[in-house]
Order: sequence, then C-alpha cells, then structure tokens
Amino acid sequence: NSGIVNSTETNLSATVTNKGSLKAAGGVNVSAVASSEESQLTSGLVKYTYNAMVDQVGDITSPGFVNIQAISNSYERLADKTAQIDVSGKVTGGKVNIAASSVNAFVDAASLDLVGAITEAVGALSGIEFDADYSVVKNTAVVNIKDSAVITATSAPEYVTDKETQKPVEVYGLNISAGAGV
Repeated sequence: NSGIVNSTETNLSATVTNKGSLKAAGGVNVSAVASSEESQLTSGLVKYTYNAMVDQVGDITSPGFVNIQAISNSYERLADKTAQIDVSGKVTGGKVNIAASSVNAFVDAASLDLVGAITEAVGALSGIEFDADYSVVKNTAVVNIKDSAVITATSAPEYVTDKETQKPVEVYGLNISAGAGV
C-alpha cells in the first residue's frame, strides 16, 4: 500500500483592509504578517498556506514615514506563500514604503546537511537507501497600484555616504517593491 499517511493542511491568513481615512502626526504602519518563526516539526505530511494581504482603499496621511507591508514567511518544506498589497486609495507621507515580501527559509545549506546526515544514518541502520530531501515551495509577492491610486512622498531628498565608494547615495523618499525568494 503506497500513499500519503497523516496528511493535513494548515492555512494562516492575515488581512488588513483600510477603507477609511488614517491621519497621524507621526508615522503610520499598516502590516499584514502571516509567518512561522521556525520549522513546524510534525509527524506526517503537512502543507502550509500563508496569505498576507493589505487592501489600501482609503486615505493615509502623515508628515512622517508611511509603511505598508505584506509579509508571508515560513520555514516549511511544503508551503504556498502569498504577500499582496493592493493600493487604490491615497497615500501621502514624508517617506512612503510599500513592500510585499514572500520568503521560505527552509531550503538552506544547514538544513540540507542535517537532512542528509539523518538520511544517511537511517540508511546505514536499515540497509535501505532513500532520499528524504524534498520541498515544494511557492512564493508570490505582488504590489498592485490601481489606476485610482495617488501615492505622494513629500520629504526633501536625503543622502547617505556609501561605505565602499564614499560617494553620496540618495535615500529614496518613495519605495515600492515586491520580493519572493528562498
């Protein structure tokens, strides 16, 4: 009899929807985070789904830093992760950061070395050769700036000195990014 024994699915979702008006004298942080701090060691096969979504429909106004983030990170070998930000409202800040990030840290050299050592030891004890290294990872990071969106950074340009070149480098007043990786 072959097949998957003890399979389960775990879904983690974090959603922030702003349809109103947020005004602050200082900075504003709007974040949706769906993540695990460390590998979930369970018996059987567990598929994890992480969804972090921010829907910015309303207005955000601040003379300081406006930070809008969707973060979907995990350490599992079977995981689908999505970090998505949709902006259709108005965002005004001294500096504005809109960033979606989806990362799976399961696949790293230390993990593969450990799994390899365990697999080798089990094979030596049982006389059976097998490979236990597998992962199915899907990372998606999306930032959608809709036609109706208005995003404004009002701060004056700032510069820092690059440590290697000793030349001035501009610190962006407006950053919009999406990053997915392992």
